[in-house]
Amino acid sequence: MQTQPVSAHPQSLTLRPRRSKWQQWIVPPARFSNALKDAIVWIAAAVVLRLGVRWLIVALPALWPIAALIVMAPALSAAYLASRFPRLSLVLGYRSLLILLGLMLGGKL
Repeated sequence: MQTQPVSAHPQSLTLRPRRSKWQQWIVPPARFSNALKDAIVWIAAAVVLRLGVRWLIVALPALWPIAALIVMAPALSAAYLASRFPRLSLVLGYRSLLILLGLMLGGKL
């Protein structure tokens, strides 16, 4: 009497690490030109966010607590992701620095 494997698919016998959506999204660019474009995009997005928040506060001053949470959201999300995925903390730190630089530049405009 022969015993047969439980599964005929060899892929089911190997375990692949699960990648979350955050891990796929937060991947550093490999080339310098791509890294430069990435940095410009993150800084520009943060500047636009800061100018939008300033406009929101001017238009509706009662919403300043929500605006403050919007400005703090990048730092809070970076802290959360660094605690969940410690291997990505260098990338998170780099992008958080870019976002904070953009928020600072947006505040000076």
